Amino acid sequence: MPTVRESILDCGRISGIWYQGAYPKIRGRRRDNGAIDGPEREIVQWLRSQVRSPGVLHSGRWAYSQDEFTDPAMVKFVDRIWRILSKVTTNRMRRASANDPHSPEHGFRVGSSAFEQSAAGDLELAANALRLAPEVGYVWPQRRIP
Repeated sequence: MPTVRESILDCGRISGIWYQGAYPKIRGRRRDNGAIDGPEREIVQWLRSQVRSPGVLHSGRWAYSQDEFTDPAMVKFVDRIWRILSKVTTNRMRRASANDPHSPEHGFRVGSSAFEQSAAGDLELAANALRLAPEVGYVWPQRRIP
């Protein structure tokens, strides 16, 4: 049985967001070497962003795998998570490490704190060798969480 937390903020670097309404139980698979593969269709995986060196925040990842056997209730749940994620983050970024540092890069999302610290020059945003920064002229909008 996995450790369950009341809030995503109480979780560690690697978390699984589990919707019991679709899957009352989650199952992993134990490998011959003792390692355990986690569930696939039953959770949304969240690898949190991480500060690996002072002042540099490396990107995290959200992932979910579905197939023809995925419970439709889980598909709705995942869609809701993505909508919330989109409302509380922005992808209005640029490739600060590119030849043209104004090249847009919309493949990453960032929350308000990291966005504002990056815009102020207090935090570097990294995705492997790529360095990101907020789009020039873009101001973080004031939004309410749904």
